[in-house]
Amino acid sequence: MSTLPIVRTQDLRETFASSASELATGAVIFVADVFSLFAAFSIAVFVWGHFAATNLWGGHARLLPLLAVFPVLFGVMNLYPGVLQNPVEELRRATTGITVGMLLLVAATFLVKESNAYSRAALLIAWPTCIMTVVGTRTAVRSCCGRLPWWGIPSTLVGAYDDVEAFAEKSARSRPSAFESQTPSTLTCLCGD
Repeated sequence: MSTLPIVRTQDLRETFASSASELATGAVIFVADVFSLFAAFSIAVFVWGHFAATNLWGGHARLLPLLAVFPVLFGVMNLYPGVLQNPVEELRRATTGITVGMLLLVAATFLVKESNAYSRAALLIAWPTCIMTVVGTRTAVRSCCGRLPWWGIPSTLVGAYDDVEAFAEKSARSRPSAFESQTPSTLTCLCGD
């Protein structure tokens, strides 16, 4: 395979900038995940408290530090930095991470022998709510930040020259921001004979 760079390769300074953009992208997705998890739990506690005609905030507020398990699980599920993933695969991984996190949360309430202090119905409501808010928030963040110059990860297209060129043109037409922020040093093409 011969390499025909459409543009020149990265130098050391630009490699640092690409690492910083990957870190910034991951940090924004992380903050969005934490916000959406907190919002989902708040919605679930509010909804169930409304139907049960009781105030559940006191007991469930003690569970908030346990929300830290979800971003850890998302990291294990390779959901950060949150780009270059198939949406179906991202949904599957997020659902798996949230399901495992909820099971751990329920197990933790039983292990501290205060399972009656927490509403299992609120946790049951929180489970699908978390899935919807996490995936929705990630989509919204990508939509809002996708055109910013620091967003994303530098990419390399590999394949036959005509195929790579056709893919790049099709991607640029369907999503103009896909190559808009690519500087000559962040987009490289490796083309086969």
